Amino acid sequence: MLKAGATALALLSTLGLAGCGRLSAANRLAAAKAALSPRCHYAGKRVLAYMDGHLVAPPGAYLRYGFAVLSQDGHTWFLSAELVRGPQFASQAGDILTWQVAGFPYVAQSAPRSVDARARTESSFPASRLNVLYEGAEVSRSCVDVLRPVRGRLL
Repeated sequence: MLKAGATALALLSTLGLAGCGRLSAANRLAAAKAALSPRCHYAGKRVLAYMDGHLVAPPGAYLRYGFAVLSQDGHTWFLSAELVRGPQFASQAGDILTWQVAGFPYVAQSAPRSVDARARTESSFPASRLNVLYEGAEVSRSCVDVLRPVRGRLL
């Protein structure tokens, strides 16, 4: 179920990253990225900026650590990102939001749909018929979770 996230967490713990010890932020980020599933595709600034434009969250809220994953059936992309409620909350873990998109990286042309309850309330995209337990959605959420300040709050 959350095998990719569990594997990444095990690797981070082995590397001593669970408490982020004495490693610099750049080294922590590099190690965390190495722990990502090969299915994780970084969303990029343009995709996140587009998604930010559809947030109905408080002013100053933004998305970070966006990753897309193609479902194993090859028909659906899932895009997940962490919602940061404002700059003052940047050091805290935010909620992970997940959307279904028809095409990646051309998200703007793919009519995103909100997969989880938070995405439905925090963005203006309509609800998807799929949920976070759909194969691919879980993986995309675990991609984001690896990089969050506090890990392990996937749902």
